[in-house]
Amino acid sequence: SYAAMGVGATALALITWFQAAPPLWALYLLAITLGVGFSLGNPAFSAGVVDSVSRSDIQSAISLQATAANVTRVAGPMLAAALIAASRYEIAFAVFAVTCFVAVVVVRPAQLRPYVPDVHRASVIGRLRDGLLHASQRPPALAALRTVAVTAIFGVAHVALIPAFTSQELGGEPGQFAWVVAGTGLGAIAGALVLGYSRRQVTLASGARAQIMYGVSFAAFGLTSSLWAGIVTQMAVGFFYFVTMTRMQTLLQNLAADAKRARLMSLFTMCWGGVVWIGTLLMGYVGGTMNVSLRGTLLSAATICFLHGVFTLFSKGGAGFKKLFSGHAPRTPPAPQARR
Repeated sequence: SYAAMGVGATALALITWFQAAPPLWALYLLAITLGVGFSLGNPAFSAGVVDSVSRSDIQSAISLQATAANVTRVAGPMLAAALIAASRYEIAFAVFAVTCFVAVVVVRPAQLRPYVPDVHRASVIGRLRDGLLHASQRPPALAALRTVAVTAIFGVAHVALIPAFTSQELGGEPGQFAWVVAGTGLGAIAGALVLGYSRRQVTLASGARAQIMYGVSFAAFGLTSSLWAGIVTQMAVGFFYFVTMTRMQTLLQNLAADAKRARLMSLFTMCWGGVVWIGTLLMGYVGGTMNVSLRGTLLSAATICFLHGVFTLFSKGGAGFKKLFSGHAPRTPPAPQARR
């Protein structure tokens, strides 16, 4: 998977290097190559991280892998902001290709902890159904997957509108949208530091609270009218996005059985990166066909994320109002002492 993504990124770098206006079909083809490589590699990589350490280190491995996965996803634009602003896309693609080939070298010698795999001869649809069945048997796995999907569709997808929003609503110059996205990366790094020092047990309620704050910060970004305010609010967006996704991923890793881990992480990958296109097309349709302003589109999406977080928090899996402030499960009152 890493090798395939490296080849695709190399081809993308060469095309953009030699052609000022690459053919659109070539960009689509290479984007599909990168997407397939990520979709096939990420679930195996996530499961492999857990299977490469001892049982006592599983929690640390899950947290570290989730941190790396989410930080790199949003911190990359921060590192490439200057290149994007200067329209030097070929350099950014070349750097990505090099990192993919470095990953090939790093991953090859990894030794996985042996286990008995689950032999399943069903079709792809059957395996997806089996993964959903396993998730339903490990509550609150389905609620965690739903949280990831809602955040991806109505939250992560808003990145596609940032260039237009920056130029039309924030008065930014062409290319300055990259600095707004870079603010997301800075916020994600801050979220990584906070979670790295946290010792609290990950729960569905903690992820729901993070999604609520994600909706609030997302709405604040939609209400901004200056470039610097957009960067600052995107830092908050990146922070709570990272916390939400990392907590849900850690929760799913802890809930999964060893033989079903990759299957459950495949569902996580589909809910995380596999549905973003739905949100981008939906937001484009709302903003273009229904004549809703960019600001109105962003505020509507932020409201959906906020309301879903509230729903999850007050649902059975979220355990209600007390977790909103304490972060702990409601305590059961002690049983009355027996009479002597």
